[in-house]
Amino acid sequence: MEDNFSNKQVEITQLPSVEEVVFSKLDHQYFRLEIIWAAIRLVVFFGIGIGAFFVGNYFTGLAISKTLEWGIFLSCLLIGVISAIVGVYGFHYKGYAIRQHDIIYKTGLINRKQLVVPYNRVQHVEVYQGAVSRMFGLCELVFFTAGGQLGDLCIPGLTLNDAEKIKTFVITKVQPLAEVKHEITLGEDE
Repeated sequence: MEDNFSNKQVEITQLPSVEEVVFSKLDHQYFRLEIIWAAIRLVVFFGIGIGAFFVGNYFTGLAISKTLEWGIFLSCLLIGVISAIVGVYGFHYKGYAIRQHDIIYKTGLINRKQLVVPYNRVQHVEVYQGAVSRMFGLCELVFFTAGGQLGDLCIPGLTLNDAEKIKTFVITKVQPLAEVKHEITLGEDE
């Protein structure tokens, strides 16, 4: 039996250049929603920080110094402010691109991430609209992939009309792939 296995190394300089991807921005209403969530986070952390003073005064058995109370308060306030800033400014780094063979979603102000999902990995597509996002006329588009939880892609901040258009487009791309897979499977069984 001959061993025909080969696994040659490919030099990076020989790889074709990747075309520049133009990302679509999320809907402007999603920015307003991000501001509201940032304000809520800020209020929650501020409340936790204020709670440190009440815990020290209410439970006299706990020996919490004023320095520790102020430290907890300022730490919570700092976490709340940073969380709010990251949430609001992070909006400008989010975007998506629909391409011929895949869909890309990018996100991240501090830790940047791009997730690319080829259409042949998509199992089904779901449009989700929660109560708060419905008030803003927004929804999120969720792509469930063959890779499981880590392979799923969720694009928030889309209008319902845009989400339905993208969903229809992706389903038309996935359907022929599924039919080809089905034909191959049937042909193997015969």
